[in-house]
Amino acid sequence: MASVLRCSLCKGADALVELTSCGHSFHPRCIHTWPILACQVCHAPSPALRVLRAKASTATSALPPRRTWFDSEKEYCDALLALFHEGSLPLARGVHLRPTLATLLHCNPMRITKKFKQHQQLGKQLYAYNAAPTGLTHAYKRHTSTQKHVTMLRDAFYWQIQAHGGGRGVVDAMRHAEAQFWLDQLVPFCKLVGQPIEPRDDALPPLTPDNNDKIHTEDDDDRVKTELRAESPAHVEHAADAPAKSLSQLQWNDIEIVHSDVAYGPWESGDPEQCSLGFIIDEDGLVQFESMYVDDSVWSV
Repeated sequence: MASVLRCSLCKGADALVELTSCGHSFHPRCIHTWPILACQVCHAPSPALRVLRAKASTATSALPPRRTWFDSEKEYCDALLALFHEGSLPLARGVHLRPTLATLLHCNPMRITKKFKQHQQLGKQLYAYNAAPTGLTHAYKRHTSTQKHVTMLRDAFYWQIQAHGGGRGVVDAMRHAEAQFWLDQLVPFCKLVGQPIEPRDDALPPLTPDNNDKIHTEDDDDRVKTELRAESPAHVEHAADAPAKSLSQLQWNDIEIVHSDVAYGPWESGDPEQCSLGFIIDEDGLVQFESMYVDDSVWSV
């Protein structure tokens, strides 16, 4: 089964950079201070950064330029808009706002223009990086909270697309496009801020599952037939029925059904207060996971 690189800060999937000294991986947007002098998690000195290449996705599906603006997409877009104006994203100088949002939302740029008609000259807004203050604990805490929230909004948006007819192939294509966008921006950004980087590593697994993963998924679908419905968002203090050996970190599509009378899986020694699942039930009665909490850390699925 192909591994999913998790960000050490927000716990979201598809981390793209790794610190050479300690091996902690991050989304580029989750790194607080540039250039990096030490790991923000373990504080090990980090002289260089390794960029992890996102291999070509096998997904060919694409979203149409017109689609309903779900609440999750609007909230995710607003969060990206705020970070763009704040200047806290690792983007090259002079990047345009409209194509940035269109790429990350996987839609036609004109759709962005129509949605934000009240914003004057949306297409002419250019990015200017604003270096984060160093040595301020509250600034780092705010950054951590913000990036966890952005990851949660992104994952909720992806789940909404998949649940409303987009399918897994479309979500895989969106993840790949997002990864390529950040990778394309990272190299000129690192040059701008003086961040040493090592060559990209092509030996890493692809973002999308391989054929063996699909076989595993098909086999695992028959394990649990429990139907779970609810009329409102719910919170369940039970682990998903998934093999403990494959859940050292949660895989993107490993969890689909909550089995309410199982042990706590890979966290079977934990208390309910330390391990819980947050999810919503869509209009078709399907479980859509928002996050998993393990020892106060959010694991987005």
